[in-house]
Amino acid sequence: MSKKNKKDEAGFAGEEIQKMISLLNEFVDNSEQLALLSDEQRVALLTAAGKLSRPDKIEARKRIHDIKYVKKQRVVKKEKNARQATGIRRARESDVFSAPLHISHDSCGCQMKEAELNSPRNCYVCKAQFTKLHHFYDAMCPRCAEFNYQKRFQTASLKGQVALITGSRLKIGYQSSLMMLRAGATVIATTRFLVDSAL
Repeated sequence: MSKKNKKDEAGFAGEEIQKMISLLNEFVDNSEQLALLSDEQRVALLTAAGKLSRPDKIEARKRIHDIKYVKKQRVVKKEKNARQATGIRRARESDVFSAPLHISHDSCGCQMKEAELNSPRNCYVCKAQFTKLHHFYDAMCPRCAEFNYQKRFQTASLKGQVALITGSRLKIGYQSSLMMLRAGATVIATTRFLVDSAL
């Protein structure tokens, strides 16, 4: 599908809007064309054109409101897509029961350009406002996000240690079990869902 045929948010393709503009300009430049219309068509056309070009106060306010709303929705959609593209959001889409590969800075997309938000958000950790979006965390300011991101790779030798993990089936418990195993610990994982945890 070409760009001309793609419909915009108003529901009209650019080609359709251009045809409407051309048709109205044709009537403006050649008013005799109006005489070729039936009385009903001419009245309907002029009434619609008049309402569009000279709205009453209520309609004018409604248009201003609608334009602001559409612009705001575009920003909201853009920022939602930016947050959706962060590493932590993408990680949630994958199967939680599949053991992920060892996370590295390269595989996590550290080279990814950080997005800029139009409206500030409050950091989940320190509550400070931020607009620069970290490539992995979508709810933290750059400082807290980078600190927490580095902690994801932090490790120490746990050989000879025993780690007891409760709730090892999903999310943090599951990932913690893997981290402990990679660090060399003997892991005792408990859960109410034994079959799922064994995966």
